[in-house]
Amino acid sequence: MQKTSNIQPTKQCCVCDKKLFGRSDKVFCDIHCKNKYHQSVRKQTKTAAANTVKILKKNYVILCELLGDNCNRFKIKKMKLQEKGFNFEVISGMNQNKFGIKMEIFEFSWYFAASNNIIVLQEREQSKISPYMYKRWKMQLEDSQTDRLSV
Repeated sequence: MQKTSNIQPTKQCCVCDKKLFGRSDKVFCDIHCKNKYHQSVRKQTKTAAANTVKILKKNYVILCELLGDNCNRFKIKKMKLQEKGFNFEVISGMNQNKFGIKMEIFEFSWYFAASNNIIVLQEREQSKISPYMYKRWKMQLEDSQTDRLSV
């Protein structure tokens, strides 16, 4: 003789809204809904990460162009960096030093000085991005800018 369950379905699948039967912590009705959910989460995560890396690349190329070859420190107005398209909100690290909070993008770091100036430093201890990687990033940025201008 089979036992009939008195458990009433109160939860719904978070993907297709079907009623769920079984364990109390069940979230998906079947493996297809589970796969669909995790696929969408991976896609969103990948998109967010790609956008962040894109901004970091652009910031890195801007700092490399401004720094030049024989310099490891310079001062620039915040407005000049913003005109070039620098995004201050995306960084790869942050440290506290005697001047305040130092923001980092790979081997570059900067901090805010008086009268809207920004001091940019290139850390000697940290390994630089490969010149081949830099060249590829720069080409990608130039291609994306020419695509925008042609539209």
